[in-house]
Amino acid sequence: MSTEIDILSSLDSLDLTNVSTGFPVIPAGLYEVSVNEIKIEPNKKGTGHNLNAKLALNPPATAVDGKVVNPGYSLFHTISLVETDKYKPASSLAAFKECFTGTKSGTFMPVSQYIGNTGSVRVSVETTDAYGTQNRIVKFVKKG
Repeated sequence: MSTEIDILSSLDSLDLTNVSTGFPVIPAGLYEVSVNEIKIEPNKKGTGHNLNAKLALNPPATAVDGKVVNPGYSLFHTISLVETDKYKPASSLAAFKECFTGTKSGTFMPVSQYIGNTGSVRVSVETTDAYGTQNRIVKFVKKG
């Protein structure tokens, strides 16, 4: 077993050239997830709030680079709660609720009702200049 001194002394010669610093990217498709965290927080612009959900992958998956992505791997999704002429948050909230509770009846709150619930999400792979290649949840699939 290496000691801390052994590890520290190896830092002088440790070549980091081929070390990945990004998150795994899973192929586009349908995945079963559980809700780990859900919070309503102010948006970055200070003009309203977002619903931020941290979802956990349930079965293992294989990343696009061929490496195994273990159950529990986090996928994040944000639902803006700011209504515009072209965007109505109620539609996104209803899809989220239906995915994780099996019904869109009743109110969305409390957010604690979603913790631990499972559902299926459709994931895409997107590449942007700002974030590189990453996953994006594009649809919450109706339960049942």
